[in-house]
Amino acid sequence: MWNAPLKRRSRAPGASRGADDLVFLQDIAESMPYTIRRMEKTVQAVYEDGVLRPLEPIPLEDRQEVTVTISDEGDIPRDHSLVASPDEWADAAGDSISLDEVRSALATIRGSLSEAVIEERRDR
Repeated sequence: MWNAPLKRRSRAPGASRGADDLVFLQDIAESMPYTIRRMEKTVQAVYEDGVLRPLEPIPLEDRQEVTVTISDEGDIPRDHSLVASPDEWADAAGDSISLDEVRSALATIRGSLSEAVIEERRDR
């Protein structure tokens, strides 16, 4: 366990209590014996013989542990009825619908929202 001694700096004249707390947190970070790093990156990979093999270089150290999120979205055909086309996204971006209008429309849906969307897109 890390137990480095910390000296609390005195507050600068006229500085707020919040500023003093921020300086104290900075002191803690500077005195830690390690660096906290965070990386989030999406990469394509192939699963072969029980191993995920990235299709591009990843800046990791050998045997570094990471958290992996699996998405097989590539298996969904682009023309699937639940996938919106780029034109549909562009049209939706230009909509000037208010939050009250959205709430009003959602209030009329019986059952689940997903069932309503599936039914609407089935008619395409």
